[in-house]
Amino acid sequence: MNQDVWDSISVALGLGAEPKTLSFLQMTLRVIIIYIAGLMMVRLAGDRRFSGRYTGFDIILGITFGSLLSRAINGSAPLWATIGTGFVLVSMHRLFALMSDRSRRFSQLVSGNSLILIQNGEVLSNNLEKAHVNRTDLIASLRSNAHLSDPSQVEVARLERSGQISIIPAKQEPQVIEMMVEEGVQTVRIKLEC
Repeated sequence: MNQDVWDSISVALGLGAEPKTLSFLQMTLRVIIIYIAGLMMVRLAGDRRFSGRYTGFDIILGITFGSLLSRAINGSAPLWATIGTGFVLVSMHRLFALMSDRSRRFSQLVSGNSLILIQNGEVLSNNLEKAHVNRTDLIASLRSNAHLSDPSQVEVARLERSGQISIIPAKQEPQVIEMMVEEGVQTVRIKLEC
């Protein structure tokens, strides 16, 4: 029984077949498997390691789509089956995006969650470890994204689902300066640096 199942899967996926002989259905099943497996691999590795702007969900589409279309260009796969499979891949991506929009749980599954790295000036070391972000990279993000140099200056820093680190600076108390101006003085220059 197991051998019959494996033989059916082999035929459905065209395992062992020459690339140019793959059918539209075989390429479509392959692209679905590669898309889902690739998404799982990117999520496992951590989205941040692949891109600082897109989610793993978007990265896998780009990689898979580019790879798929290149096969049609270099002739290692049938042209029309590859183009059809490309449309299936893009449609599947759109379907996943729609499902993510409608289901928070599905969205978290394919794109992950944001994670708080600093809260009220305190670095959350456990979350840094979960996010695979070291303290040096976090401080570099503070400098480049918010022009801050110390975590104590941060209300919240969050690793977003896209891999970007967003930063909300801590509110600073206004400085009140009292001055006495002598009679006859026409110009007073005050320079406050925060």
